[in-house]
Amino acid sequence: MKMKLMAAAALCCMMTAFTACSLDDNPVAPVCGRAMITVNTAALYDELNITDEVSDALDDGRISIIDTVLIYDQAGDLVTKLGAKSSTLQPITFDTEDLVNGTYTLVAWQSTCNRKDKTVWSISGEEQLSTVNLYTIYENIDCTRALGYASATVTIDYGFTDVDVQPKSLGSIIDIQIDNLTEDTGYSRVALTGDNSQYVIGCKLDPSLSEEDRWIMEREHDWSESVGYIATGKTGKKGFTLTHGDNVHYVLWGINEDNNWEWITSSNFNLGTGENNIYYFDMNRRNWQPSFYGTHEDFAIWKADRDAGLLVVDPCLDWGCSIDDVEQHIKAKQWWRHGNDKLEIWETWGMWHKWYYVANLLTEQYLFETEDGQNLRLVLSLCHDSNVPFEVAHTSILKQGYIYAGKVVFPGDDPGDIYFSADGETEVQAYLFDDGRWEITYQPTDPNDLQYIIPVDE
Repeated sequence: MKMKLMAAAALCCMMTAFTACSLDDNPVAPVCGRAMITVNTAALYDELNITDEVSDALDDGRISIIDTVLIYDQAGDLVTKLGAKSSTLQPITFDTEDLVNGTYTLVAWQSTCNRKDKTVWSISGEEQLSTVNLYTIYENIDCTRALGYASATVTIDYGFTDVDVQPKSLGSIIDIQIDNLTEDTGYSRVALTGDNSQYVIGCKLDPSLSEEDRWIMEREHDWSESVGYIATGKTGKKGFTLTHGDNVHYVLWGINEDNNWEWITSSNFNLGTGENNIYYFDMNRRNWQPSFYGTHEDFAIWKADRDAGLLVVDPCLDWGCSIDDVEQHIKAKQWWRHGNDKLEIWETWGMWHKWYYVANLLTEQYLFETEDGQNLRLVLSLCHDSNVPFEVAHTSILKQGYIYAGKVVFPGDDPGDIYFSADGETEVQAYLFDDGRWEITYQPTDPNDLQYIIPVDE
């Protein structure tokens, strides 16, 4: 009799365990399941190409990785919140245990915290999928604080459901590199800052939102974003930003010991997400070499040309073309700004004139035969910085493939240097002015000019 009572008790316990998650009166059919959610913590840093930086910071104990998983039901209500902190890049697995059968929306986010468990990211509105969002009140965010996000639809139908999550970056890395930032510049540090109107401070996590509606812009405080500060004597910093879009405006400022800010240069970037691009500027060439923004591969090519002495001047020399052709050529440049807003008559030449900055004080100037910008006839490049040696112009012209022919002296004019293209179709002249500025002119070869040349060997 005692054995029968024990067996009955055991059977009762088994039935209770079997139907613990049942929400109806059917004791046979369970209506629960479990999701095993694995987060690939390394995916975010691999995407941004900062795995080494994060690994070093983890090894030093400066940071820990934090992962949070939020699970919402079909009504958009929070059902489960799971979190973990780790000091390695190994995947993390979360077990949801009992979830009522049905379809859920999972959102996960990942970042890092410091030794005091502080992070630069905050979450709000997490009780509802329609309101949950991540945001920051910080600037100058280091690359190791990058923010990742993932979402998934999870269906629970008894048993186990495996879910693999690969967080993707919500922003990008700007690898700021400044050459020759010395005490001679008069700055204690420089800062790369963004335009307030384009400054993104957060993201709504509901995956059903459109790309346009998910981003939270800075509007309340009229702040501008600082991507990174670099102190004098230092060369670089990798900053993280949520800001993205086409023609995002950034300014490089110099800050002196009295905390006065001085404009150095400005740039427009095309910023995506999940990118690791370089921003570069050389303080010694600030007026005749612009900043660079782009991939590290493109930068290596660009920098090699600059170090070899090739100016960024690369004018459109399609003689007879229109202003539309020139504009297309200019807009394909890595860096440029309008000089004048529209074609203007240049009385000295009797032609219509449109010009552009290709560095802070270096310009490309185009002269057309007609008021509507037809028939390109002459191109000039002017350096307005008298401290840039004239030899820079000479070296660059040779690097462009032109052949030095000697001095040229037109009646009533000062002497200049003259060059020709290998096919003889284009003539280039270079002049140094009394105040130290210099000019390069490009034109179709004029046979009449040949009589004024003093050859090299004379």
